[in-house]
Formats: sequence, C-alpha cells, structure tokens
Amino acid sequence: MVLWVPAWAGEFTVTVNGEKQRLNALPGTYVTLYFRRVEPKIMFAGVDSGVANPVRADGSTLLDEVWVAAPFSAKNVFVDRVNAVARRWVGEGLMSVADHDGVIRTARNAPIR
Repeated sequence: MVLWVPAWAGEFTVTVNGEKQRLNALPGTYVTLYFRRVEPKIMFAGVDSGVANPVRADGSTLLDEVWVAAPFSAKNVFVDRVNAVARRWVGEGLMSVADHDGVIRTARNAPIR
C-alpha cells in the first residue's frame, strides 16, 4: 500500500486492522506500507467456500498466490486465475480435488464483476 504524506502532516499514523501504525515519513513524500494478510478460510467477496486456506512451508497461501495477480479485468479472468492456482496446489498435494471444486464453485458464485 502506498500512501501520500501531506506536506502539513506532523506525526503520521495509520490504522490497519484496528492496529495503529506509526510511520517514519517526511511530509510531502510517499510511504510504502507492507503487510501480510491472515485469511484462515478461502472466501471471495464474503462468500465462504468452507475450505481452509492452505499454507506452504514458506508461509505463503493459496490466496496469496491468487491475489498477487489482482486486479482482474473481468470475472472470468478472476475465475481462471483461481482455477489455475487451485489446480497447481492439487498437483503439489497441498489441496484435495474436492476442496478445489468447492473453491472454484465459490469463485464462480461470488458477486464479483
């Protein structure tokens, strides 16, 4: 996330997930804020797939791999990305075929344009 720090700003803080973050930034500049999402379940636009968000040994998740390609130009592009990522995770033994099918069904049914 990139934020503009207004020239008139003194001490600069933002709140992320209810936690105040003090940022060391000069007024009139940009500051980049990096954070890792914690998403225990695979959900799209509030629609729960009922599938746990699998985690690789390096700590990355299926949703991390999906969202790195965002923004998506159309719903079919989004669904194709979810399908490709989920297939790869099945192939690597990190997700069952049944979970794959549930995730794809959820992606198709999510109210995403």
